[in-house]
Amino acid sequence: MAQHKQTAHEFIQSTFSPQIAVLCSNDAELLCQKNNLSFVQLVQPFCRLKTEAHIKDPNNVQHNVQHLRISMVDMNCQIPPAAAAKKLMNDAVNSEQQVMAEGSRGNVISVGDYDLQLSSSTPWFEAYRECFLQTLPPSDHEFLKHCLACIFVVSSNHTDPLAMLQTLSSSQQQQQSQFPNKLPHWFCPNILKYYVLVHDVVEAEASKAEAVYQSMKSSFGHQSCHLLQINSRSLTTVETMKMDTSLPDPWGQFLNKPIDVGKKPQKAKYFIPWEGVDYDAGGSSGADDSMFPTRLDEGAPETNNHVLDTNSHSDEGIDGLGSVTNSVMDHPLALSDESPLQSPTLEYSSDYQGSTSSLNSVQSAMSKSSSFNMQNKGQFPGHGMCLTASDQDRIRIFIHEFAVRALIPWAERQMRTLNDMLMSRTGLRKSLFGTAKKLFGGNPSKTSQAANTATTVVYSKDAPELQMRRLADIAFLFQLYDFAYQTYHTAKRDFNNDNAWLHFAGALEMASLAIFMQGSQGQRAYPDHYMESAITTYLQSCKNIPYAVRATLVSTEALKSRGKYKEAATQFIKMMSEESDLRSALLLEQAAHCFINMRNSMVRKYSFHMILAGHRFSKAGQRKHALRAYSQALQIYKGKGWSLAEQLLVQESEETGLQSNTLPELPLPVLDSNATKVIVGSRPLIPQGDTIYATGVWFEDSDMPSWRWKKLEELLVLDANGGTLPLLHRPSLQLFTDGTDNKFSPVSYMKEPITIELYLVNPLKVALTLTDVTLLWSFLPNICSHEKPQLITNEQMVTAKNNLADEIVHGQVVKEIILQGNDRLPVQMTLTPQQMGELRIYGITYNLGSASTTFMAPSQGPSGPLGGAVMGSKASYVSTVYVRGKQKIEVQGPRLNTKKEEMASKVYGPDRRLDLTIHEQMPLLEVSFVDFPKTLLCGEVHPVTVHFTNTGSSPLHKLKVASSNPKCFVIGQNISNEHSSSVYNVTDKSSDSISVNCDLKVKRVIDIEIPGGILHSKSTMGIQLWIRGNDIGGNHQVDFLFYYELAENPQKRKYRILRHNVLVNTAESLSVRAVAQKACKNSKELTSTGQFLISCEMENLSQQQLGRVYVSEIRIKQISCASSRWTIDTLTSHSQKEVCIGSREMLQVCLKASMLQKEKVSNCDVTFTDLTLHDGKILSGRTPCLDFYQRSRVKLKPLEDEASQTQTPSQILAPKEKVDQFESLNSAIQLGMSLIILWQAHVVDSDGTERVCVGQHHVTVEKPDSIFTSYPYMQPPRESGPIQFIKEEVTEEEKKPDFEVLTQLVSYSLQHKTELDNCFSKCRLCCAQVTLVLHNEADSDVTVLVDTSKAQHRLNEYPDTGQTAESPAGGFSWMSQTLKQLKLLAKQTEKILLSVTFSKPGVYNINNIAVFVSYQDDSAEMTLQKQTKPSVITIRDVAS
Repeated sequence: MAQHKQTAHEFIQSTFSPQIAVLCSNDAELLCQKNNLSFVQLVQPFCRLKTEAHIKDPNNVQHNVQHLRISMVDMNCQIPPAAAAKKLMNDAVNSEQQVMAEGSRGNVISVGDYDLQLSSSTPWFEAYRECFLQTLPPSDHEFLKHCLACIFVVSSNHTDPLAMLQTLSSSQQQQQSQFPNKLPHWFCPNILKYYVLVHDVVEAEASKAEAVYQSMKSSFGHQSCHLLQINSRSLTTVETMKMDTSLPDPWGQFLNKPIDVGKKPQKAKYFIPWEGVDYDAGGSSGADDSMFPTRLDEGAPETNNHVLDTNSHSDEGIDGLGSVTNSVMDHPLALSDESPLQSPTLEYSSDYQGSTSSLNSVQSAMSKSSSFNMQNKGQFPGHGMCLTASDQDRIRIFIHEFAVRALIPWAERQMRTLNDMLMSRTGLRKSLFGTAKKLFGGNPSKTSQAANTATTVVYSKDAPELQMRRLADIAFLFQLYDFAYQTYHTAKRDFNNDNAWLHFAGALEMASLAIFMQGSQGQRAYPDHYMESAITTYLQSCKNIPYAVRATLVSTEALKSRGKYKEAATQFIKMMSEESDLRSALLLEQAAHCFINMRNSMVRKYSFHMILAGHRFSKAGQRKHALRAYSQALQIYKGKGWSLAEQLLVQESEETGLQSNTLPELPLPVLDSNATKVIVGSRPLIPQGDTIYATGVWFEDSDMPSWRWKKLEELLVLDANGGTLPLLHRPSLQLFTDGTDNKFSPVSYMKEPITIELYLVNPLKVALTLTDVTLLWSFLPNICSHEKPQLITNEQMVTAKNNLADEIVHGQVVKEIILQGNDRLPVQMTLTPQQMGELRIYGITYNLGSASTTFMAPSQGPSGPLGGAVMGSKASYVSTVYVRGKQKIEVQGPRLNTKKEEMASKVYGPDRRLDLTIHEQMPLLEVSFVDFPKTLLCGEVHPVTVHFTNTGSSPLHKLKVASSNPKCFVIGQNISNEHSSSVYNVTDKSSDSISVNCDLKVKRVIDIEIPGGILHSKSTMGIQLWIRGNDIGGNHQVDFLFYYELAENPQKRKYRILRHNVLVNTAESLSVRAVAQKACKNSKELTSTGQFLISCEMENLSQQQLGRVYVSEIRIKQISCASSRWTIDTLTSHSQKEVCIGSREMLQVCLKASMLQKEKVSNCDVTFTDLTLHDGKILSGRTPCLDFYQRSRVKLKPLEDEASQTQTPSQILAPKEKVDQFESLNSAIQLGMSLIILWQAHVVDSDGTERVCVGQHHVTVEKPDSIFTSYPYMQPPRESGPIQFIKEEVTEEEKKPDFEVLTQLVSYSLQHKTELDNCFSKCRLCCAQVTLVLHNEADSDVTVLVDTSKAQHRLNEYPDTGQTAESPAGGFSWMSQTLKQLKLLAKQTEKILLSVTFSKPGVYNINNIAVFVSYQDDSAEMTLQKQTKPSVITIRDVAS
């Protein structure tokens, strides 16, 4: 069912709103004309109160007035005559065609076996309804369209504003008293008079305006005056400022375009759902409109009589009634020079309710005062240029003050006066004239009309019946619906008794509307029988069709809002007549929509009434609407076996003259519409030499997972917006298929190609030849104008129009396509829009022919975008016999299956992949890579030069890149003239170690610096990039996503992205393994802190094979150590400075690690120590070596686990994932030392050529006595335990440090003499003094227990393994105190004196002491410390 812009309550309230007349002086109008508006037009958008008002009924009960709307009317405007009004309505319907609004092609509903595409709206019906109500003249039987008040407007620039206000007031009073039949009609003699002084803030004097305003309040009262200040922006400022045409124009919806007589009406765009094609109202084929019936009299015979009674304003003066019933005229599209429609009357904008003022009218007296109106218009585009936001607020305040302080109090007084008068007169009538009325049927307050005494009664102006109707109308206008209903109900009984049928019908109509407007608060049900009786009375008794139509329009809205669609359809059909084909067609169409929207949809009644509507549209000259109606009805009968009905509909469509001017639809080849793909952007460039270009997006990328690109784009937008994602953020799509989300229209840019891939299927067994294949499209340009833009299409038979279309959209023409039998061929075609607007691709057109008799095979291979289908210089299949035709592309959106109604029926969502929005030109980035490798060795570092070129017409800035693997590349600075081609920075100086502040963080989003911050159009910049081969051999995919923004207009953030996908193959090269062990100390050393021995093993994993790439030799250039605590030195000496490793060979290098001599070592400062094995030192603390070292220490999160709102660091620092509560204890075994192996390799390619490359490997030695490798160690997944069906209580175990840490908290050594001489013949025991040196390796305090006794097994040394210390060897024993406990502070060293005795000579290892350590205050649980190094002493027996 088509939906309307307004609800039923809103429509009725806007239809019946208080009418206020406005009379302006010329100087006031001149001030308003600075904004291309009259005074009435100026205030029209603000005539609805934003706040709630209050009003009291005659019973002094206060009521709320919700959003009161006031209708401003220019006092000098006139209602157009009947013929002109008819032309206005015809043009209104003709200019409003079906647009491609949201859901226009996707609004598919399933009714039984039918899948119907229905219109989402009917703007032509709303335009007709609005125009009809505006041109409906007021009647004396009601007061709803009578003016309640008059506003007099004068400018502060006037020489005597008070005198001018008096003159305007006198003019109004004279018109009201001397010309009562002249428009506008007035509600009562003592109307409200309101005086407004308009003040120009820029040009006029504020003091003068204030003085005049004070005088006005003294003369007219402060409640009846207002000072309105406008035009705070001068014309000079308007000329210099840049107007933003994209901002909404609040005046546009209230301004009707004047009719330009002699010109053809503006073409309007609409879309026929069943046909899938956009049409324009002006005849898209260029055929002459005179060949079709164009009579405006809608059914009357043609005649040359053009006599019009322009002075007739009777109640029946619309739709061919009254005095102009028999007057006929040509269709307005074929006006003759002497046609009376060229009179100034038709320049009226058809808006009696106030959207036009001071325009040319039939009164020559007003032509002078309105002449300035057309002189100043058009100086500046748009409306309200001189009005600021403060000026608009002042206008709102003016309307509010007028309504609340003047109009509503006046209405309260009028209602009290009328109510008191009616109460008194009603009592008098009942007492004196009641008996006479019953006996004689007379009524002294009314007179009968001689023309029709049976049906028409004319009341005097002061008749109680009219006073009661006046009271009810004013109550209805101010939302006193209950009081209004009571009054209408009383009045209708009097009118019925008097046989005043026109008044009776009006009272019935308004009584039913008063109950409806009460809504849920009312206690009465909607009396639809009241409205039915009113419409019947209007038609049969009064013969007043216009008011019957008005009653039908408001009644059907009320019925539809209550779900009574069948009753609404009945009322629509009841108004069908032969007097007006246009009105009958519109009402029949609305009735059809009612049938389809019923609970049990009546599909065949819908189609039947749509056929009737199409027939009446055709008779009314609305050819496009006729075709649309027939197309809607054809959905019901097409392919359902209704051959006669289908044939009739096709015949009717052809008779409208539209089908004969469009290309025929061809059945071959079959077009697979849903497989259509759309790419927004250029085709990726082909590599040239050693330069490759960013891969971008192409049709084969539809199978690639898109979530990675969406995630990278999300990270880029987060980084560009400071960590927050915009509320309306949507991922950018460049490729649209049936698998993408196509509910939003694709966005493209001017002068950028749009490529469409279609799939053509040949179901025959013979070849088909297609020539001159082009895409069919329609284009609606964005024009900075209030006039509706013209729809442009390339489906034209006229060459001139085709030339215009080619200038707007450049389209590719495929010369020839060969479709073999049973073949399915993709065809790619390109469109390049040259203007901003809306581009819709709806089909293809081509010449269809068969193969020639002389068969010649087509050329093979991808010779063009069609992959061999486009013929080159070879012989052609084209025959001389062909037919030109078209095929429509009808894509279907996804089936909806979320709601209950959607599950029960077939409802499809919108698919707008072919409805593109063309925006203004944007910067366009082109990225090229010079010498980007396809194959790398593991760890190889290769330099790449990257060039960024802005090929667009606008500058760009904020260039960024995000990658799925940021560890594999490093971005350097901009390339300068002094740029070196070498990978590493080499120096001849033998410098000491250097310290670098390293922040071990790697972001997925990297900013690329642009010189000057902006890359201008047609400019190029270059940067250096280093890429490193993965440590694991194989194929590795790397995604780069480049991000950049438009540098102009930074308030409107517009960005674009560019993809680059590369596959890098890595081959095995070098494997590095390293292990650290504590260095053995001399017994004379006093300190226990010291050195480690690093054993580094390097192996060339490459194996020589024929026809494959292998590494013949690897030279170790340098070994560097990166650590905040350690430095290294070599323990091996080599005769040569270079160390070479052949294929499958291994090299062992021993290094010594010493602690740095620093008082305070920062974790952020990393010291690089270099051991050069070749001439020339590589600066390992510089880019790119430093950057790749930092990346090797980072463990990246998976891309899918990245945060979506605030970008957290994209890595997990090694070796810990989070802050450990035992960090102070873990420091006892942590080394934090990284070895960087810099090497040079000689590579033999598959063709035998040799090349030299360099690279680096990293080994991080985290703790002693463990083997660490350069390649990542993949932990096998843990096996999950058996499934338990019974939930067991899980007791949380107490967290403890690792056992490996607990056994190495304290290091100790024994200091003693290595040799002792003793004469065992004299002294049976040899005593020696031993010093036990204890050192706390941890950063926390510990408790130490030293045990030298033999009963060591009584302590549980190894609770996890059950092992105990070995018993001391025989021959010696410890003396004196055997147990000693002490506390060591963090990093503290302590000495203990011990004594040992030997009973015989020999060589003894006395390191059998047990040292127990506890990290807690409770010493009950102590751990035996690990000691692997012996302490040997030699005892010799000497003679005495």
